[in-house]
Amino acid sequence: MAFLFEKAAVLGATGPAGRHLTRVLDELGTPVRVVARRREALAEAAVGTAAEPWPADLMNEAAAEAALDGVDIAYCCVGAPVAQFDRLVAIAERLAAILQRRRNLRLVLVSSYWGYVPIQRLPVDEAHPRRGGPRPAVLRRRMEDVLRQEGAAVLNLPDFYGPLVGASSLQRALGQAVQRRRIACIGAPATERDYVYLPDAMRVAVRVAAHEAAYGRHWILAGPGPVSMRRVAAIAAHHLGRSVWPRGAGRLMLSAMALADKQLRAFLPMVPTYMGPIAYDDSALHGLIGDIPKTSYVEGIPRTLDWLAGQAAS
Repeated sequence: MAFLFEKAAVLGATGPAGRHLTRVLDELGTPVRVVARRREALAEAAVGTAAEPWPADLMNEAAAEAALDGVDIAYCCVGAPVAQFDRLVAIAERLAAILQRRRNLRLVLVSSYWGYVPIQRLPVDEAHPRRGGPRPAVLRRRMEDVLRQEGAAVLNLPDFYGPLVGASSLQRALGQAVQRRRIACIGAPATERDYVYLPDAMRVAVRVAAHEAAYGRHWILAGPGPVSMRRVAAIAAHHLGRSVWPRGAGRLMLSAMALADKQLRAFLPMVPTYMGPIAYDDSALHGLIGDIPKTSYVEGIPRTLDWLAGQAAS
């Protein structure tokens, strides 16, 4: 069975995933309400679309319920700094309570792969163990479980990159390339990891929402395949017309850098995961929605470099 939705809400609409998702829904002609705490940022997120800005603090259950009034599909793209991941769990609990009362409301949670950490085997698929790991992984998993148990579909993404993205491992490296710096990577530059171009992922989120069989389950999306930071540097160098060199950073170096960086200190427990290779198996997702077009690194990295250069110039 396929669902036809009358109105969508994008929760956490001012982040990169929420902004891309809003554009996808608007292009499809779906009436969409964009929800986040800051009114000014909401107005910016809605620019160029017919989206309805709706300021609301999702930590307040009554405010969250009001934001979802008249909506039949919600996409949760809410993020937080790693040190504040307990906030994600609290928001999930508010949304779960609303889902209990409103059984006609569907929800798709756009999440990361962190709930599957520690990685025990590759490629990661939906049957991979979901237990143990550092605190950020435990809290991300708890957020997902709270919502999935109330019937939400959970879309687990690789690390992503692309226009509008702020902080991610690959995005930071591409920003350093634009700044004519050596691009930093966690671990060895030859280690291969899979990434997804964010606009691709948000088109998949919309397709997942249309399928009744999607709800109450996890769905892993893979990127176009693992790539090394050495290969990323080569693609960037070709596009920029100058040399780009990768530089590996180990746990000791990162620990030293974290002394002056609170966010990096909170991320340190995840470093061992980022030092190893990563790959994903999205055959289950293919079975649900069919073919999944994916932007290659040769296409996506230049687009992202151009966007980053434009941001730097402005």
